[in-house]
Amino acid sequence: MKNWSWFMMGVITLCVLILLPSSALAQPTPLPDTLLNVTVAFGAGLNTSGIENQVVIPDSFRVKRNGVVHFMVAGFHQIAVYERGTMPEDIMVPDDPAQFIDDENNRIFLGQDPTIPSDGFSNARNRVESVSFARDGNYLVICNVRSHFLAGMYAIVRVRR
Repeated sequence: MKNWSWFMMGVITLCVLILLPSSALAQPTPLPDTLLNVTVAFGAGLNTSGIENQVVIPDSFRVKRNGVVHFMVAGFHQIAVYERGTMPEDIMVPDDPAQFIDDENNRIFLGQDPTIPSDGFSNARNRVESVSFARDGNYLVICNVRSHFLAGMYAIVRVRR
């Protein structure tokens, strides 16, 4: 009986030693306030035409100056980045629902056109588009697809030293 008790205590101790560090690792680690590389979902990864795919996750984030934001584009979206200080209400939205926004005022980056096929495939497939930010300030990133922008598909990039 004594041997059995020692054996069980050893098994329990071993389980505690194995599980304790893994549970500590499972706790979320706070991220630094600003990063040099940030990954952002541009679309929810559903590749559907519904409003559930018309999101930027997260819709506000920080990146260090000269850092890079990697937009993981899911489906029929086009990234447009606007100069510091541009707000969603500053964007000129066309009346025609079939048009892209295509507001060039203060635009500093325009991503791939999702309507133009490349190598026999549509650019609407999943892809990554990376954008670097060299100056401090708040930048507006929108989906250039009119209905997506009007549904709230935009984000603010806060660039800091």
